[in-house]
Amino acid sequence: MLAKLPLLHHRLTVAEPATVITGATASAARPIPLTPEEVIDHLREHALELRYDSRTRTLETGSEHPVRITI
Repeated sequence: MLAKLPLLHHRLTVAEPATVITGATASAARPIPLTPEEVIDHLREHALELRYDSRTRTLETGSEHPVRITI
């Protein structure tokens, strides 16, 4: 589950759909992956709770605009 937290953070913070970037700028545009601790700090700062559904094996944020990822 911890390995999926950077993906969850990305889905929470991305403002617009990803644009296609190629060449040298593609590697420069990649963000440095966050640690699970940094993601948890972000969730706490924004008062977001996580819910795990064992039936569907999904992790979801409890917010106005929930984000769901499959574990």
